[in-house]
Formats: sequence, C-alpha cells, structure tokens
Amino acid sequence: MSIFDTDKTIHIAGVLRCAKNKYNKAFLEKGAIKFGLPQSWINIGKQYGEGRGDVAEGMFATFNNMDLERVVEFGRKYNIPNAEVVVDRVGSRIFYRYRETIRAC
Repeated sequence: MSIFDTDKTIHIAGVLRCAKNKYNKAFLEKGAIKFGLPQSWINIGKQYGEGRGDVAEGMFATFNNMDLERVVEFGRKYNIPNAEVVVDRVGSRIFYRYRETIRAC
C-alpha cells in the first residue's frame, strides 16, 4: 500500500500506520504532525551519533574512504556532474547526495 494517491495526495491512514504511536497520539489530539528535512536529519546524526538523526539520509551512494578504486569506477560509470552532487565524509564513509535532495525547502 502506498501512502500517496496518483496525484501525490497523502493518505493519512498510511502515515499513521508507519509512524510511532506517541506521534500518532499527538497528531490525533492536537492535529499537528512534523516532517524533517534531509539536511536536518544529517546534522542531528553528526551531532548526536547513531540512534539520533541519520548521517546517511538522502544519499544515493556510499563508499569506504579508503576504497578509491570504487569511487573512480563509480564516477566513470555514472558521470554525474559535480555541481549536482554533495560529497560528505563521515567517519570512514564517503556519502554522495544530490544537492536537490538535501537543500532546504
């Protein structure tokens, strides 16, 4: 089941089914629901570590930072313009994200 209609209208039942009960209760009692932007989840993950946020949010590829052969192979295979990609190093990983995916709305 998708939470979207073909016109991208959100089915609230699908959202409630996927959300944690404490958030559902707040929505049902107060009529408010919050969604985070990818960049905010990345920042929270970097600041607080695993379990809070998500440093991998919005990424389309990741490599170990010592695996230069795969990074070069990936670049040759997909030939994605540098202006469209944000490369981020976190610990021993390199994350590739499309700039449009993580830019603030």
